Amino acid sequence: MKAIEQTFRKELFEFTDYRAFLAAYLQSKRLKVPGFTLDRFAQNLGLAAPSSINKVLRGQRHPGPDLVARIAQHFQFNDREERYFRDLITLASKPQDSELRTAAEGRVSQAAKLDGVRVLKAGEFETVSGWYHLALRESLRLRGFTGDLKLIWERFRFPATWKELQQAALNLERLGLMEKDGTRWKITDRRFHTSTDLPSIAIRSFHDSMIENARLSLQKVAPHERYISGSTLAVRKDRFEQAKALIEKFQDEMTALCESDAADEVFQLNVQFFPLTQTNGEKK
Repeated sequence: MKAIEQTFRKELFEFTDYRAFLAAYLQSKRLKVPGFTLDRFAQNLGLAAPSSINKVLRGQRHPGPDLVARIAQHFQFNDREERYFRDLITLASKPQDSELRTAAEGRVSQAAKLDGVRVLKAGEFETVSGWYHLALRESLRLRGFTGDLKLIWERFRFPATWKELQQAALNLERLGLMEKDGTRWKITDRRFHTSTDLPSIAIRSFHDSMIENARLSLQKVAPHERYISGSTLAVRKDRFEQAKALIEKFQDEMTALCESDAADEVFQLNVQFFPLTQTNGEKK
C-alpha cells in the first residue's frame, strides 16, 4: 500500500463523514502527486469512468455495495475499518429515526471510543451546546488555573451567568469531558466530536451563539487581539467537498499549533463557507 493510502487508513476513525474522508484523501493525493485527477482515482478503483465517484463526492448519490467494496480494497481496510466506513454511509443516507441509522450510530460511537475519540450523539451535544461549555472546558488549560470556576467565569468576555457555568461543569462531567480531582476541576484527555455534520437544533444553536460572539468581538475586542477576515469567491460545485476537506485540515493544523496546557487565553476559531447565490430554479 502507498504511504498516502496507509496514512488515511490510519486516520479513518477521525472522520464521521465518509465524503469528508474521501475528499481529504483526494486533496492530499493531489498535493503530493502532481497531475493526480479524479479520472486517475476512478482507474485505481477499477471503474470504467469517474461519473459514479464524482456523483458521490458532489453529494448526488451514496456509494452502492460494489463501489464500497472497491474503496475498501483501495485502502485495504480490515473488517472493522470497512464496517465503520459502511456505517458512515448509513448515517448519511438513512432517516434520523430509522433503526438502521440508530444501530450504525451506536457502532460508530463505540469504534471511535476504542480509537480514543468520544463521539457525542445529538442528544448529548444538546446538553453542552451553550457556547460557554466548551469555553469552560478549554479554560482549564489556562496557565495558573487554581481550580476556582468563578475566576474563569469572571474572565468571560461574552454573556453567561454564574448559574449557567456551574451547570455547564456538571454537564461536562457527566459526559466525561471534565472531571474533579478532589476539589479541583481538570480537563480529561478524551478528544470528541459530533456524530455527523448533519444539521440539528443544538448544533445550529451553538454556531449561532459563536457567530454572535464574533460579531460582538468587533466592538468588544481590540483589533490587535483578534483576526477577522473574509473572501467572496465564485465556486465550482464539484470543488465544494474538497474545499471542506481543506478547511478541516487547516483547523487540525491550527489546533496542533495553538493548543496548549499552559495557555494564556481561550480563543474561538469560526469558519463559515456558504453560498451567497442559489441555483436557477431554487425557491427563495
